[in-house]
Amino acid sequence: MKCEVKGCLGCNACRYGKPCIQKDSFNDIVPKIESADLVAFATPLYFWTISSRLKAFIERFYCIAQEDPEPPLGRYGKYPVKDCALLATIIRTFR
Repeated sequence: MKCEVKGCLGCNACRYGKPCIQKDSFNDIVPKIESADLVAFATPLYFWTISSRLKAFIERFYCIAQEDPEPPLGRYGKYPVKDCALLATIIRTFR
């Protein structure tokens, strides 16, 4: 299955009860994330950080946050509580 997930545009449509305006695979993945017991992220490390594709995927979690009536430190979002794992590897080439 080939998926494409674009980064968050910060349009805040999701904050007004509208679906995310991005037309990509993330909207199909959301129900799977919400029903999962564990979410595993995997990435190679490029230039000492996670890949841009994983960063875009993580940014999109913004649209699954629910409004928190008593937000700590003034933050809006309350995210589902999930166990998570991060798998990362360094790719080396020797010449």
